[in-house]
Amino acid sequence: VEEDVELDANIGSDLDITFSVAVDSDGYPHIGYGCNDGSATNCVLSYSEEVRYIGKTASGWSPMYVIAGYAANVSVDAGDNVHVVYDPFSSFSCFDRWRKDAVSGSWSQDTLFCDPDGWNGAHTEVFSSNGKVHIAYTDGYSDRLEYATDASGAWVVQDVGIEQNGSRHCRPKTVVDAAGKAHIASYMCTSFNSPKVRYSTNEAGSWTTTTLAEHSVVTG
Repeated sequence: VEEDVELDANIGSDLDITFSVAVDSDGYPHIGYGCNDGSATNCVLSYSEEVRYIGKTASGWSPMYVIAGYAANVSVDAGDNVHVVYDPFSSFSCFDRWRKDAVSGSWSQDTLFCDPDGWNGAHTEVFSSNGKVHIAYTDGYSDRLEYATDASGAWVVQDVGIEQNGSRHCRPKTVVDAAGKAHIASYMCTSFNSPKVRYSTNEAGSWTTTTLAEHSVVTG
């Protein structure tokens, strides 16, 4: 079944490269995305980059919520609170969060942490069962893969990826298992290398990375 919902006459035609969806415990979807047209002519706000959120409840689809920022990624925690983590429009070094309370439906904003080297917009965050946040992103200075978490109570950033022959990690995606260990998929994307998928994990304690595209291939 395909359902068309008209949310805003000025929704714009230029979506940025980040687009994510999460589902709450009742099975309702929550979608985060953005507008990035470089001139603000097709965006709702007077900015060239903005973060957007649309969610669904028993009452139907919500309005389109819009805030200035870039690279939205949406997730839902165990309490069904919605979290939209993004790069604030005024900074390329911090991770800000737009949080919707599951009970009151009200929105709040805060800054999770900042990386002095900045980040390049591509990131993904997930919540473990105890409510801790796990974020994988690429460093804005060297394009190395980084992992940040507040599992210990304070934010800790760890270096995961190692560049090889000018390679860099792109579009990391993260999941956390029942033991709280992170599993990150990314790929190498430079003109010096053919794109190769990489898998990184701290399952054994320290970080290990495997280049999967070098394995055998079976077509179907």
